Amino acid sequence: RALRRGDTEWSERLLHDGDIGNVRWRNAAVEALVETWIDDHADTFATLMRPGIEPADALAALRTLQILCALRRTPWGSLNINALITRRLSQRFGVDAGGEWHHGRPVIVARNDYARDLYNGDVGIALHGDDGLRVWFETRDRDGVAALRSLSARTLPEHETAWAITVHRSQGSEYGDVAVVLPAQAEH
Repeated sequence: RALRRGDTEWSERLLHDGDIGNVRWRNAAVEALVETWIDDHADTFATLMRPGIEPADALAALRTLQILCALRRTPWGSLNINALITRRLSQRFGVDAGGEWHHGRPVIVARNDYARDLYNGDVGIALHGDDGLRVWFETRDRDGVAALRSLSARTLPEHETAWAITVHRSQGSEYGDVAVVLPAQAEH
């Protein structure tokens, strides 16, 4: 709210003090920030990686946290942070970091696919189940009632891993806990 009001004293106080309420400022290497994020949300990551988790529970857990990046293709960007998180999850939960697909992988659709009723910005999660690995999405039926549906990972339109997404992609979304990652360079 302070940023929307243009309250520069608030942001200067945050930069100086490091904490204001639920907001913390951390100036650290990106690897350390990723490790801290995973540590701070260990229960949520464990839930998402749990075999047999129900799709509705996985999607609800996924909405509780999100890393937002100003950039996409830099060491501080979403692509690198997604790779770092996947490697850390591989170490902690045995996720196959070498493969594209694994149980618990969140994805964000990057291109509209009208035939599959998937649109740029839709977020889903890959889960192993009785039918193999499927990617689950929340949807609405013709009456507007919330529902779930799954697709084979092979049939998804262009997509990316979504542990970290750009601020641009997050527009219109709400999350319980957010980290905003900004490059260390002054111009950012």
